[in-house]
Amino acid sequence: MASHRSDRIVGALALAFALVLLLLWIPADVESGVIETFRRRTTIGDAMLPTMLGYGIGAIGLWLLLRPRRAPSPDGPGADSNDTGFGLQNLRFLIWMAAVLVACLLAMRWTGPIVADLAGSAEGGYRSLRDTVPWKYLGYLVGGFLLLSALLIRLNGGMRIRWLMIALVCVVVLMLLIDVPFDDLLLPPNGDV
Repeated sequence: MASHRSDRIVGALALAFALVLLLLWIPADVESGVIETFRRRTTIGDAMLPTMLGYGIGAIGLWLLLRPRRAPSPDGPGADSNDTGFGLQNLRFLIWMAAVLVACLLAMRWTGPIVADLAGSAEGGYRSLRDTVPWKYLGYLVGGFLLLSALLIRLNGGMRIRWLMIALVCVVVLMLLIDVPFDDLLLPPNGDV
């Protein structure tokens, strides 16, 4: 069963990458820790996000390695005996995914500055607004919503209001989880603007 073997290979690679990230890359490249305390003030450190991502990648890799083997459905992947794994359909999906990712990152990066310029909101431009409501949420909300919507629509075979609502709720929950607990954290892409 080729798909089960490829899952294990991807799982092993993901787990190896997570270990390199957590044990070598982050300690060598990031100067602050996960949580920093200075004069009784506790803030998140620069290593928080990459460490969380490393644990997430490691968990997914471990899950791919340890999940039980299932028999393929007659109509599903692996049903064709000539299925050798990576093919033209996979390449088309990867190209589509790369295009969607680039478009959504561009939307995330430029939504706030374009809307601020159109509204004529501040003398200093978007940079002076990037940590104020609603400006700090615009790019993250638009880019994240577009990305999740595109993935849900593609993977579920069509557009439904349900998929759009799920995408919107997920992005809003992520925004609140990242922004509300931390006073000194800027949502992406505002730290780079």
